[in-house]
Amino acid sequence: MKKVIIIAALLCTVMVSQATAGNFSQTCKNISMKGARLTADCKTMNQQFKPAAINLDMAIGNLDGALSWGDRNFSHTCKHIRLKRASLNAICERKDGSQNRTALNLDERIDNLDGVLKFD
Repeated sequence: MKKVIIIAALLCTVMVSQATAGNFSQTCKNISMKGARLTADCKTMNQQFKPAAINLDMAIGNLDGALSWGDRNFSHTCKHIRLKRASLNAICERKDGSQNRTALNLDERIDNLDGVLKFD
């Protein structure tokens, strides 16, 4: 019984560390953007790759011309949205109407959890 509890505790530790690790780009390939949608083929726990996608508008906003976590709908006021490795790049509108080139590291808060992309 003690061995089962220890094994279960170790598995929970591994799962928690994976959930807080971010760095989705380390376990995903064919990463691309389609509008505000990030798509990739992500590795599952059984080492297979499966298609995954996440809508970045749900967690990234435009804070006066800068891409920012914790807000929403960046794609409504940003253009030339591109992905360079795990860096989201765009030109975003400031409150005064001017434009600003900005970038955000998606590995900071996007995880691959068994082949599913999730916000951290």
